Amino acid sequence: MTKLPLYYSKAIIFGEKPQKDVITKINSATVTLLELEGKVFAVTCSHVLEGYRQTLLENEDAFFQIGDARIDLESQLVDESQKYDLATLLLNEAQLKKILNTEEIGSRVIRPSVWPPTKISVEDRILIGGFPGKLRDRVAFDEVLFKSFSTAGISVASVDEEKFGCLFEREYWNNAGGGEQAIYPTELGGMSGGPAFVDRGQHFEFVGIIYQHSESLDIMLFRHACLIGNDGTIMD
Repeated sequence: MTKLPLYYSKAIIFGEKPQKDVITKINSATVTLLELEGKVFAVTCSHVLEGYRQTLLENEDAFFQIGDARIDLESQLVDESQKYDLATLLLNEAQLKKILNTEEIGSRVIRPSVWPPTKISVEDRILIGGFPGKLRDRVAFDEVLFKSFSTAGISVASVDEEKFGCLFEREYWNNAGGGEQAIYPTELGGMSGGPAFVDRGQHFEFVGIIYQHSESLDIMLFRHACLIGNDGTIMD
């Protein structure tokens, strides 16, 4: 159950073109893979795309990819909302083949039987996952290894029409990974765009997208998944 959100998410990486003799700057985040009406979308945050655009202004050779698939932001962007900090990208079959793999993590696409999903309620318990930058390893000048993070059973503390939030309670927090890979609730940057699921009894329903994490308050904020329309556009 804890792993489930990671089945449907993938790491984004963007930055300067790799060079053998130079340490180039890279950044990372997360996407959620969602199929609606036969089209597969990568759902992430607007601020992630803004980070890439800023890098592109500074370096025209900058790249943006999901897993092993290079993405053309100009042609593949379906919709973007700065208000909700959401963005959707349309993936083609060749890219999807590169993104999905035979391993468990990042191997599936969310295919909801009903859309939009039911909104979350206070005290619902959710499952979340993503790829924190702290767990990113640069193993070669042109190769990055992403370790993932997920957890289950976090209670929803607040809900409104645009978002919901969860609070990490430090007294109940157990370090994940152990040793050098130990990770704390203050070190989850890079999970923006990751999915949130809720247990509906007969199934796990995709209900939200991570868009903000407050390190000082141990609060994680999510946009409602129902803000995304059947065609991948983001509702006003």
